[in-house]
Amino acid sequence: MPLTTEKIAAYAQRLDSAALECHAVTQLSALEPGLTLADAYDVQWALRKRRLAAGARLTGLKMGLTSRAKMKQMGVETPIYGFLLDEYSVPSDFEVATSRLIHPRIEPEIAFVTRSSLQGPGCTIASALAAVDFVIPAIEVIDSRYADFKFDLPSVVADNASSARYPRRRLRAPGG
Repeated sequence: MPLTTEKIAAYAQRLDSAALECHAVTQLSALEPGLTLADAYDVQWALRKRRLAAGARLTGLKMGLTSRAKMKQMGVETPIYGFLLDEYSVPSDFEVATSRLIHPRIEPEIAFVTRSSLQGPGCTIASALAAVDFVIPAIEVIDSRYADFKFDLPSVVADNASSARYPRRRLRAPGG
């Protein structure tokens, strides 16, 4: 049975408070043993709605489990996704205050900068490729809000794929 609207809101508030107050919480699947990916995305969207209502601005999306090997290891057929907000960005020459994070980790990424929005259904590989302006290497600081950095797939999806910080820089095409 899917999570109720009340539970979705409560779990989003729990994860939001953990990030804002910099304290770890129990992973959601331990509180909800039947937590599904659909439930987890509902919590993630409620978390996104909370941050946007608080004044944050959506700046991008992030993908996780993008390699076939990792998808197979995790037992999924498609990558997971999360969102990026302006409040997660820090100047590229700035030291990240790890005291404001719970379990910070650095991950190398590949950033796709698009020149136009993509929406489905009907979004094809060709239309996605046509929307790409340029691709650059990037770094992301992830930070699970879960105790001991332990989580499962639905829990990490609910936690917005551990999004925490990314370097803000003026993006422009190489040579541009």
